[in-house]
Amino acid sequence: MSTSAQRRQYKGLAVLSRGYRPFFLGAAVWAVVSMLLWVFSIAGVFELPSAFSPADWHIHEMIFGYSGAIIAGFLLTAVPNWTGRLPIMGNGLLLLFSLWLLGRVAILFSAFLHPHLVMAVDLSFSIMLIFVIAREIIVGKNWRNLSVLMVLVFLFIANLLFHIEMMIYGEVNYPSLLGLSVVLVVIMLIGGRVIPSFTRNWLMRFGIDGLPVSKNRIDDLAMIISIFALIAMVFLEQPYIVAGLLVLAGLLNVIRLARWAGHRTLSEPIVFVLHVGYSFVPLGFFALASFILWPDVMPKASAFHVWTAGAIGMMTIAMMTRVSLGHSGQKIKSDKIIVAIYISMFASIILRFAADFLVQYEFILNLSATLWIVAYLLFLIRYWKMLTS
Repeated sequence: MSTSAQRRQYKGLAVLSRGYRPFFLGAAVWAVVSMLLWVFSIAGVFELPSAFSPADWHIHEMIFGYSGAIIAGFLLTAVPNWTGRLPIMGNGLLLLFSLWLLGRVAILFSAFLHPHLVMAVDLSFSIMLIFVIAREIIVGKNWRNLSVLMVLVFLFIANLLFHIEMMIYGEVNYPSLLGLSVVLVVIMLIGGRVIPSFTRNWLMRFGIDGLPVSKNRIDDLAMIISIFALIAMVFLEQPYIVAGLLVLAGLLNVIRLARWAGHRTLSEPIVFVLHVGYSFVPLGFFALASFILWPDVMPKASAFHVWTAGAIGMMTIAMMTRVSLGHSGQKIKSDKIIVAIYISMFASIILRFAADFLVQYEFILNLSATLWIVAYLLFLIRYWKMLTS
């Protein structure tokens, strides 16, 4: 029986029929819940029941919790298309999602659990995801996507080191930077495939000239230099060399983005937002270089949030809104609610960056968090039925 026929014969819960369904929903709910917990904890309303400090918990859950769910949802949907094999569904998908969910619970209530147990529960999701993706790539002989598998392995290593450093020192430094770097590589790797492809499809549909430039050595060079810059950021203690590599990586990613003809998609937000989201990648390189060279001018938190809130937040919400429409058989076109999602997310990013520069820091920070929550609540309102039925 063909994979398409097997897929049609699936009779289980709709939400477990494709990988993006439970993980996009779970990520959106967790984006709301974790942000509420973070805001209330730093405001002193209550103390998180986690062995992690509030800052370390927030960092871990945004990088390995939220981003991990989005990466899983995308890959579990995309890899079967790449390999032509049947996607994981039903009980297997439920098990994988349950492991992710248990990891969030274990980290949140880690103050009451043995750290080794917390680590084992949290890492079990990454191990299972690596196994599933490796099986699909190897059995499907889809060797060109081994880079995706390697990224998952490095994300697992970063999470493992995060737990180890937390157990030894009670705080985390390098593993959080490594985890962030890996997620950025995922954005650059996947973004480099889907953004020009989606843009090309939309432009050709409406007969608009000036298609995106096909992948060439500029893309390869941008990826290589960006990876070197991120490695230097994590491990090298030579500020001028690191800043120089970051600026070079930023410039190459600007060139890369400019070749994808994003300015021609202004009339369709669901395409244009992908270019906006990717723009935060080079902006983050420039912002971090500015922090390294002029720490009195560029606050550290503002610099890093260009990547964490900007690149990760905007790119993931852009992919979630588009992928959910496309794979649910809906027309890939934005509406008022989808545009409101993008506007709310963009405003949240800008306010979070600006908060450290302004006198009313707490007010701006809370407003940014509120708009972040609004974006994901709107996503849940717009997509809940689509993803569960």
